[in-house]
Amino acid sequence: MGTRVATRSLPVAPVAPHTPTVSASPSADPAVVVRELLLAAISVLLGLVLLGILIGTNILPDGRSGALRGLTFLYSPLALLVSAAIYAAAARRLDDAATPPILPPHRRPGLLRALLELLLHTALALLGSSVIGALMAQLGAPVVEQAPILEITGGGLGLRPELLLLIASAIVAAPLAEELLLRGLLFRRLYVYATPLAAHLSAAVAFAVIHGHLAGFVVYLWLAYCFARVYARTGRLWTAVLVHLGNNAVTLALLLAGPPG
Repeated sequence: MGTRVATRSLPVAPVAPHTPTVSASPSADPAVVVRELLLAAISVLLGLVLLGILIGTNILPDGRSGALRGLTFLYSPLALLVSAAIYAAAARRLDDAATPPILPPHRRPGLLRALLELLLHTALALLGSSVIGALMAQLGAPVVEQAPILEITGGGLGLRPELLLLIASAIVAAPLAEELLLRGLLFRRLYVYATPLAAHLSAAVAFAVIHGHLAGFVVYLWLAYCFARVYARTGRLWTAVLVHLGNNAVTLALLLAGPPG
């Protein structure tokens, strides 16, 4: 995107580069929310289809058994990274410009404040998850981790390939891919073009649905809120990635240190 320079013989006002029109007070137009949710859903579907083709044609190993068991934990983030690229390309074509930042640089807090927000929201994510888990248990609907994760972490620490792949996915690949797609694109675009409420609700539900784990649905909603909130308060996506990473790292450490199951 560049500034257009017109050939002229008389002085005229320069033509400003095209930027998307962003209202000072975003509109709660349902059409905007539906459009972005459809863009995100179609992008995820295409990413999954492409992943299925790569596995089906043996370009990527199956990863559900044998020495490479655990590769499936990396395949989901890989599909979401592809989905994020598709979503970003479609959004740029739709807007004819890049999506504006959630906060302009001059309104972003300094690095120290961003780090404090990061620590605060990591604590909120972990504490809130624990409280929700305790409440759900009291209601007779305990939050149980997904069976494949329990199976792998039940063996404790060790240089097992499946555990190393799970760790790589949980603390690197998944936080990066999910934050790029759900906070860096879906949340940011709804925050800018719709309303903060629509952005928080849509991105939180999408985050919970993508994980496909009904027993942890409420926990995922809370975590998504924490990740989005730190991003909105700092204007820096890396803070959301690191809060996500910290939450996953602590959860994984507790699973490895605890009794099997």
